[in-house]
Amino acid sequence: MNSVRDKKKLSEMLSLPGNDEISNLATSANNMLRELDSYYQEMKTSEERFKLIMGATNDGYFDIDLLVDKLYISPDWLVYLGYVIRDGYLSYSQVLETIHPKDRDLFRATLSDCLNGKTESLYVEYRTRKHSGEWVWVQVRGKIVEFDHDRNPKRLIGTISDITQRKNYEAENLYLSQTDVVTTLKNRTFAEALLEKADKCRLCNSWIILGDINGLKLINDTFGHHEGDRLLRTIGAILTNCCSSKDIPARWGGDEFIILINDNDIDYVDNLIWDIKKECGNITGFQIPISISWGRANKDSLHPNMNAVIKLAEERMYRNKLLASGSAKSSILRSLEQSLHEKHIETEEHTRRITNICVKIGKRMGLTQEELDEVTLLSLLHDIGKIGIPEAILIKPGKLTTEEWEIMKTHSEIGYRIAVSTPDLAHVANEILSHHERYDGTGYPQGLKGKEIPKLSRLLAIVDSYDVMTHARHYKVAMSVESAIQEVKCYSGKQFDPEMVEQFLAILREDTSK
Repeated sequence: MNSVRDKKKLSEMLSLPGNDEISNLATSANNMLRELDSYYQEMKTSEERFKLIMGATNDGYFDIDLLVDKLYISPDWLVYLGYVIRDGYLSYSQVLETIHPKDRDLFRATLSDCLNGKTESLYVEYRTRKHSGEWVWVQVRGKIVEFDHDRNPKRLIGTISDITQRKNYEAENLYLSQTDVVTTLKNRTFAEALLEKADKCRLCNSWIILGDINGLKLINDTFGHHEGDRLLRTIGAILTNCCSSKDIPARWGGDEFIILINDNDIDYVDNLIWDIKKECGNITGFQIPISISWGRANKDSLHPNMNAVIKLAEERMYRNKLLASGSAKSSILRSLEQSLHEKHIETEEHTRRITNICVKIGKRMGLTQEELDEVTLLSLLHDIGKIGIPEAILIKPGKLTTEEWEIMKTHSEIGYRIAVSTPDLAHVANEILSHHERYDGTGYPQGLKGKEIPKLSRLLAIVDSYDVMTHARHYKVAMSVESAIQEVKCYSGKQFDPEMVEQFLAILREDTSK
């Protein structure tokens, strides 16, 4: 027995022949040794199999003695990580130091849940640092296998696996699922997920900017989709450079882009649009000028959900598109303008002059970009109803009769009906209807008074009258600038809004001093 014990050879048998108690004891001992040897061989085989599996999968195992803060890690795994520890034991603090700072809280919380019995087993994925400094992703699985008399955890064992390849694959798939392959911006799927989050956030000050490239279809049809994709990539790079790290630019559709902005004000949004427009204006190397029509809106009490915000931004974008020379929608505007010019109702120079002055005054008044777009459109089309007035009345050199004047005054209502029946112009219909109202209530067609008159109509009335006075018509000679200014001052508070008159005169003084 001493020989078996010292040599640890369970295969050695006791030889004591006979039928007495000592012989029977030897036989029982031999049977016990055979059983022990069989179990030992099974354990040895299992251990070898376990080591082979661990080696084949680059996995390791750990065994934690929770009472003395000693963590045993399999030597092969330590070698894989590049660490040399003689006895294979580490302390909790040593392990924690190798975990990525951003993952330490997760590791602590997950381990605590396991030890406190909140979870049946330990399962956590985190980054750990190899001795070379390289970060690898690992997956740790474990279970408490021993408790003390008070049912407190005493021993935790488990496995460690390198899942870096899987994590890289997942990250690549995630990137591809969220990224537009042409522009490398985020795609619509990603943007819609963010919009859904913004919908649920009641306190978020969320803004949406929508942009539509003017003329992309023309480039695709004329020069090929390769050239169109090059333009998309160019604009994608501009959006990336102009937006801050907190902004999310994405490709919304074929020729549309969206920018999601949180916790910023209207000045930031408008400045961002201005910066992007400026950069787009500097684009060279394409056969046609490049421009983008923009519209923006934010989540507020009138537009409490992001679908309503997007709809408003889209409406404003399409209004802006009317004024863009490279857009298909602008053909509607060009067609109506051409009708005015062909009938000698208004000259192109007149409409451009009043447009420029209205925009200048509008900026001084603090009008939004949408209002500036509207006043531009109003300046171009305020007299569109005159295409329905007989030409004999329009170009009559002398004074109109009372009956002719009544017919002439209907041009405001005709223009209103034209605008209302054209969806892209409906938003300026009331302004067209009211552009001959007077501040004192004696205008037409509704006799509106003071602030009842739409703001943009009041602005246009001053600028249009001044331009008519200072430029010759077929029925009158031009008035001097000084006389026209006196006339405007004289009718301030009667025909014109007095506050806007002051803004108008200030603009004139600035232009004169330059």
